[in-house]
Amino acid sequence: MRAIGVEPATDPKTDLLTDHAYGLDALWNIDKHRRLPGLAWAIEGPIWFSGDFTGCRWVPRARELAPLQDGSVLGELHGPPSSGQPPMEPTFTIDLVLTDDPSPYTSPVGARLERLHQSLTGWVIPRIFIVADGNPPPIGISFRPA
Repeated sequence: MRAIGVEPATDPKTDLLTDHAYGLDALWNIDKHRRLPGLAWAIEGPIWFSGDFTGCRWVPRARELAPLQDGSVLGELHGPPSSGQPPMEPTFTIDLVLTDDPSPYTSPVGARLERLHQSLTGWVIPRIFIVADGNPPPIGISFRPA
């Protein structure tokens, strides 16, 4: 864009941090013999409960998509006083996250790769074929009145 005189609305560093391909580059690096990407397990999405939740209270102790350490307490389940163990079981969704990901938008590795795949197959590749056929590059959003 800059080569033809158009200044983008965002700076290159922000673009890099929010680009799905940057996450892919962090996973796949050419120097795998010296450095592997840091991965960790993390809680993702809501916590589901089975059983009778009446009078019970869940107190989360782990942040969503924050890397879990060995021995991490995920949360505390409190039941009615003097009732013993609450008659319910929490169910968690656990996903892999990059621990050295500088992106401000933390997301599971699988979801990030899926978004990259959708971007490539639904936006990038079709535009390559349009240009390869001799047509001008398509514009994503047109502000011309109809």
